[in-house]
Amino acid sequence: MDYLPIVGDNQALVTVAAEIKLENGQVISHEFTNVPVKENYRTNIVGNLISSSTDFNVVVDAKFDGELPQTDLEKLQFVAANGGEVILQRDVELTESLVITAGVTKAQAESSIPVVIDLNGHKISQSQVQTGAYSMIDNRGNLTIKDSKGTGKIIYGDQGNGGNYASNTILNSGVLVIEGGNLVNESSSNVVANGFPHVIDNNGDLIVRGGTFVNEEYSSVRIWAADNHTNVDIYAGKFTGAIDLQNPGNGANHIGNLNIYGGTFNASNFTNKAVVRFLNFGDDNSGMSINIFGGTFNNVLGRSTGAPTFIYSDIFHISGGIFSTDEVDGEYELSDLLVDGTKFIVKDGKYYVVEEDIDENIVVTTAAELESAMENGQSVLMICDINVPENTVIEIPSGTTSTVDMNGYTISSSNNQSKTHNDFILVKGTLNIENGLITYIHTGANMEWNCCTNLFDITAGGVLNIKDVTANNLGGTDMNFAVHMNNWGEVTLNAENCEFLSTYCGVRVFNSGYDMNNVTIKNSKLTGLTRAFWVQMYDGEGTVSASRLNISILNRNNTFEITGSAVSPIRYGSGSSTMYYIITDDENQIYTLANGEAKLVGFYGEELDVVLPNEINGASITAIGRIFDEKQITSVVLPENLKVIGNRAFRKTLALENIELPSSLLEMEE
Repeated sequence: MDYLPIVGDNQALVTVAAEIKLENGQVISHEFTNVPVKENYRTNIVGNLISSSTDFNVVVDAKFDGELPQTDLEKLQFVAANGGEVILQRDVELTESLVITAGVTKAQAESSIPVVIDLNGHKISQSQVQTGAYSMIDNRGNLTIKDSKGTGKIIYGDQGNGGNYASNTILNSGVLVIEGGNLVNESSSNVVANGFPHVIDNNGDLIVRGGTFVNEEYSSVRIWAADNHTNVDIYAGKFTGAIDLQNPGNGANHIGNLNIYGGTFNASNFTNKAVVRFLNFGDDNSGMSINIFGGTFNNVLGRSTGAPTFIYSDIFHISGGIFSTDEVDGEYELSDLLVDGTKFIVKDGKYYVVEEDIDENIVVTTAAELESAMENGQSVLMICDINVPENTVIEIPSGTTSTVDMNGYTISSSNNQSKTHNDFILVKGTLNIENGLITYIHTGANMEWNCCTNLFDITAGGVLNIKDVTANNLGGTDMNFAVHMNNWGEVTLNAENCEFLSTYCGVRVFNSGYDMNNVTIKNSKLTGLTRAFWVQMYDGEGTVSASRLNISILNRNNTFEITGSAVSPIRYGSGSSTMYYIITDDENQIYTLANGEAKLVGFYGEELDVVLPNEINGASITAIGRIFDEKQITSVVLPENLKVIGNRAFRKTLALENIELPSSLLEMEE
């Protein structure tokens, strides 16, 4: 078999289809499954291939140094012209402009075949001498740039003598989405002195969701609002070099909108220390607007030297953000540009734009303020992202109630401890938290079995009420939890519209065997490597009873996902047991499954006359555990294939009058 065009370091298992044509014209077709393939290795399928698709062996040759059938440059050029996705495996040096979907107009770009470039930690670059306008990447279609490994780069440097022309890393006249990567323009000082180098020169639609954009000597992004309605939305990213919205004039009524929702903005050495500028060369600015809803701005707002003046409040509209100064181009103040219903407050030398009715006394902007407020039972409002120092534990003590409105911002921290129990937010009292992102990264070694790393740890009577929050516990693949319930004392989790993501398990309920776990999760997503939701009993499944588990997670519009290989995203107990649910009158019954037979180990119905189902997910229910302990039921109909009634299944069921035992019953445990 010839070489297969598989790229990348990871081995893949593929299905290979083969057709063999005999001398008599007969065609024999076979499929060979689970055939390993890997870049720069040759896979040989050997055996009786004519008469059998199963009697074969696979031999993988040693690594060779041959060229791939298609280089990364060729792949880039192919998807640029035809659409599709390319994941770089090597750095690419361009010798000419990479044109995306040549000939497609801006009006057609949105519906054109998407082009996706994943830098995958690699670099696209070009450095040459230009004598006229030039763009290293020329997007006329629908282009998305991302970087799955976080270290990818796109770098352009014009080393010419300069001239009255633009020299761009990327020119966009279509639809461009940036999700990651480090984008740089390194043009020479001559180009800077006499021309216009930009990281992105945009006269199409641009959406920025991440990445860094660096032009130390000029603009990071120019928005050329000519001919078409040009729109730019920035949600995240770090920018060095001004963001420029330019009205090019020429008598036309141009339309250009810049909307900033987040990101960090720094001035370059050239752009008058301004971080966002309006360049006014037109007669009519009615179609121009710069709307700032958030972000961090580390210098002034302004205009280009030599450009005509304008009324700033006609262009700039500020309703959020953090500013290093209240000065605007030396003529205006920040308060002149605020929209109605907003104000700014000054803390630690920074200007925070907030709603007018916000109480300044509850605002927090630092890790120390946030930690103090949470530990002392206060209600606070975040007005910026907060990074908490490594290995910090924030504890909500018993008897206190703390409320945190994250206000759409982020709390982040990390932990580098190994083989020891680690918590970020330890809930022993009551914590009400809403509306934001929490990211906790564990950089130490994987935990031992009796230790774990928790973003939230609810214990000793703690209550966590959480709404509209994404909680990510990242790093490590063993015993990491976004939410951990450790019930030495009754504990409670109420979650709504949340995402719980962990590199091990989203939510774990660790039941001591003595106290109540209350869990209600609605409209949420739980994700883990091997488990999304896990109930683990400290003293074994035989002690499960309604008095200690109160779980409401199904029929609540929740999603449970696993990113690795596992039996089920919802688990009960240790090992490979799988938790299943039957919903009766909006209540839960918990099952474990093994060898095609199910055991009922938890029952949470309120009915007095109980009829248990005969099967779950096609598996017969052959055993029940301690499910009716102290329940005031009056009658029970057991599954027709039941073999075992577990220990204490009917302990203290004092109101029980009638029970129907099936003929299949073999054992009643003491």
